[in-house]
Parts: sequence; C-alpha cells; structure tokens
Amino acid sequence: MLGRLNPATFLGGEMRIDPELARRAIQEKIADPYGMSVEEAADGIISVANANMVNGTRLISVERGYDPREFAIVAFGGGGPLHAVDVARQLNIPKVVVPEYPGIASAFGQLQVEMRHDYLRPILQREKEVDLEKVDRIFTELEEQARRAMASEGVPAGKVALRRAMDVKYFPQSSALTIPVKAGRLEEREIARIVADFLARHEHEFGYTIPPEFVAVELVNARLTATGPAPKGKLRRYPEKGSARAALKGTRLVYFGEAGGFTKTAIYDRTKLKHGARLTGPAIVEQFDSTTVLPPEVRAVVDPYLNLIIDLSALL
Repeated sequence: MLGRLNPATFLGGEMRIDPELARRAIQEKIADPYGMSVEEAADGIISVANANMVNGTRLISVERGYDPREFAIVAFGGGGPLHAVDVARQLNIPKVVVPEYPGIASAFGQLQVEMRHDYLRPILQREKEVDLEKVDRIFTELEEQARRAMASEGVPAGKVALRRAMDVKYFPQSSALTIPVKAGRLEEREIARIVADFLARHEHEFGYTIPPEFVAVELVNARLTATGPAPKGKLRRYPEKGSARAALKGTRLVYFGEAGGFTKTAIYDRTKLKHGARLTGPAIVEQFDSTTVLPPEVRAVVDPYLNLIIDLSALL
C-alpha cells in the first residue's frame, strides 16, 4: 500500500501479490474502524512493527549494559532491510549494513560456522559449600563426552577446542549469568574469581550488585562448549566499480511519513549496483530475496564486497 514492495517483482515475480486485496483488508479491519486513510493505517502498521523490533533490540543491548550507538545493525532476512533504517534511527544507531544477499544470510552463516556441541550438568552448590572434586569430575566427564562426539564426526583430537563455563546467580533468584571457567583442576581461587566476575557482570547488566556477605552466590550449572574447525569459504571482493545511475530502474511514488506522504522515489536493481555506487534517499533497492528502503536524506554506498553501507548520520 505504501509503494515499498513492487507486486510485479516480489521474489523475482514468482509470487503473486494482490494490492487490491491488501487495500481492502487494511481498510475494513483498521482504516475505517479508526477513522483514518488506508495509507495512514498502513504506515501505522509499519510503525508498530518497527517499535516491536526496537524493543527487541533494546533487550539485547541497553538492558544488557551496551550502548547501541556504538554498534551497527546488520540487516538480514527478506524483511530485515525493509525495517532496518527505521529501527536504527529510533535507537540512534549511525550505520546499517545490508549484505549482498540478505535473504540467505542465515543459510550462508550456517555454512561458515564451526562444528559445535554444548553440554550442561547441574551443580546447585553455593559458593562457600562447593565440592571442588565433584565439580572437577563433572567437567572432566563432559570433556570426555565432547571428545567422543567430535571424533565420531571426524574432527581430529588436536583440533578440538573445549571451553568451560558456569551458570551463576544470587540464591534464591531464578535467572543466572554464564561466566567463563579456566581449564585445568578447579581450585578455591578459581571459584573466588568466578564469583568476582559474576558480581562485575551483574553490575554491568543490571546496574547494581550485592556483596556475597549479604546474599549467597550459587553455582547452578557446569557448561562445556566443544568446537572444531569446518571448511570456510572466503568472501569475494569485487574490484569493478560502478555508479548508481547504471542500476536505476525508474521511479515510483512511495509513502514516507517524514516527507508528508507519497514521494517520488528512485528504484534501483541491486544486482547492478557495483563497488563505489552511491545512493541518496528516498530510494528503494530491489532484488530477488529482499527489498531495502532508504528514507529521505539517508545515504548509502556499495563496498568492495557488495555490501550496502547505509549512513544515518544526517538524521541523528
């Protein structure tokens, strides 16, 4: 309804979209009941969706003690590039990165990731009552199990990396933080170090901590992560340079609330955007697996790996 998606080219034209049915659904279910236009209702739907994504992003950044302004958003999935700039703008994130094929970024990542097995065994012992021999035996048994699993998958013993950790929490709270544990025989000083790291992490993520003399600290679970190398391909660089003009498909009217409504917008073919091409919003970048929305005043450039690097500094 807002012109962001082209019904004729969705999934390369393989999937049919009926704009009239979309209009009718929005008008009957939202626009008419709330006394607004179809376009205002559609814009509201997107605003609500963006707000939900912003809240989700805050959960994994601000509420864990990280400032989102120090990071970039990587937009992947078919729908990610449709929303990423609006989400970044609301969080004051200055940069968005859209991979060459965002719709298959997860599949690409799965092919690149190392072999991994995760193991967990309950401990349920308070800091001052830890049975060091028992916990040490738990980690040893988990490591033996991990080595057998890796060997069965053809990973050489010398290539297996083992990382220990513990879930730690205040007793009797229910939520725990995962703290790395050093390899080797477990000693009392390592338990003290784990507790100190837990207190520091708790301060970082929740803004406060309680000294152990007032509240007991509990070691909840022993965790072991075993990893082994997997064949990895290298990202290809594309030295050939180009301009946005060569990828321009035409223009159409696209609705942007910040521009006051429908605005003449440049439409680009992502497959023809070469290294060095520069775009300025309002613009829509179309490709088989996704669509990228660049609102007014947003700038973007294509890097040597054909990532689209979007700069929001003009809006922040």
